[in-house]
Amino acid sequence: MRAWFADPTFIAGPGSSSRCDAPTGRSITGLVAYHGDIWLREDFRGCGLSTFIGRIAFGLAWAKWSPDFIYALVADWHIKKGVADQYGYLHQEPHGSVLHLPAHGIDDDDWLVWLTRDELLKTVRASSLRAPCENTVATADSRSWTASQD
Repeated sequence: MRAWFADPTFIAGPGSSSRCDAPTGRSITGLVAYHGDIWLREDFRGCGLSTFIGRIAFGLAWAKWSPDFIYALVADWHIKKGVADQYGYLHQEPHGSVLHLPAHGIDDDDWLVWLTRDELLKTVRASSLRAPCENTVATADSRSWTASQD
């Protein structure tokens, strides 16, 4: 809890705890990017936008940091509905973030999902979109982007 709060008992409340029980959690080291949450208005949901925006986030993470890993913490329903699969996460383990904040009524048990650097690069390459009216295609190698005429 000290990772989030200077005084966990004061802010989070007594009896609070946070842990990662996913076996791979300790192996995700080096330069690591967190793929955060997104909220979409109800009338934009179900259109594939979250997948598209997620792939943009992958590309931005690659361009900015070229991380050794990219990961997210997702609710069980994301796994059951296949949302993590749609985003392109190849690895999924339960108990990635077990958060208990009784003072706030929070008792979460999220999944850890992740990609390695090579898997992220393959996903970014596969997600490359050609801009309308342009014939320039972006490509990536292990650490940089280049543009070429198609």
